[in-house]
Amino acid sequence: CVKFRFQKFRKEELATVLDRVITAEKVELVKNSEEDEKMMGILISRFLDECDGDMRYMLNQLEKLVDGDRKVDAQKLVLLLKPVEVSKSLELALKGNLDDAKNLIEDDIRSGGWERVVLSLWDAVGGIKDEEYRSRLMIKLAETEFRCRMGSNPTIQVVGFLAYAWLLPHAKPVV
Repeated sequence: CVKFRFQKFRKEELATVLDRVITAEKVELVKNSEEDEKMMGILISRFLDECDGDMRYMLNQLEKLVDGDRKVDAQKLVLLLKPVEVSKSLELALKGNLDDAKNLIEDDIRSGGWERVVLSLWDAVGGIKDEEYRSRLMIKLAETEFRCRMGSNPTIQVVGFLAYAWLLPHAKPVV
């Protein structure tokens, strides 16, 4: 058995390949105004950041994005990106502000769907330094994802996860 260790591509290398593929596949980046052009640049930069050096991921995501008309606009690209407020929601819950965390996460679920929110939460939980908190949150998030897949209301499940996150640093010991 041979192990291959692949290094991540730099953002500039991903951008070069993305440009080549868009040109070769005759994909049109729709920019109706100067503002659209700026927004598209920001979104593409964020998309490349989220690819985190993974060329295959980038190409697979691009394939999902391009439909029969070969046109990509900012709205399509936004749907591909991870919700921005998810890590902020988790941070707010851990710091004791459950109401604001709930409001942010509900907006993300409405705009991006629960699956993207749960995946973004997984990334955010992975960045928590306290190993016990991180472990407990990973277990709870796995339960949350399972319940959503089984048909439970995703908003209730994800907000319940945030409430659990709020409890970790704030719960009073049970005597």
